[in-house]
Amino acid sequence: MLGGRFLQNDAQIMETKALIDLYGQWISLRRPAQFEDDGQGGVVRVGDTTGRTLQKLYFEYSSPISHVSRNASFSENRGVGQKLSTIHVLIGFPSANIQQDDEFTVDGKDYSVLYINPDVRYQKKAEILLVTTPVTQNG
Repeated sequence: MLGGRFLQNDAQIMETKALIDLYGQWISLRRPAQFEDDGQGGVVRVGDTTGRTLQKLYFEYSSPISHVSRNASFSENRGVGQKLSTIHVLIGFPSANIQQDDEFTVDGKDYSVLYINPDVRYQKKAEILLVTTPVTQNG
């Protein structure tokens, strides 16, 4: 029985490899500076956003999923004038360097990692949000 589990895991890793080989794209994740207490009851980002090396990942951005694993809101305000919406999926190998709150740009649109599935036996799967900046009217 134990051997069967190893075979199944190997097969799933091969499926992940095939998905990334066929449909993956090179993505450079940015890791935002960390939040620290500002001493006045709030938080402030300290340091600079750091870039990561390119990774070949599968990004499903044409068919957003319809739920969030950690019960997060579909529309979450972040920063001044930014709104997160539309959930997508990012898949890499178990060793992929993806963390919650990482950011990246694909086809001129900015995305943010909302959640990482804790089961990374055969793939690292992240739920992704499109970050939009609302159009404002002057007047």
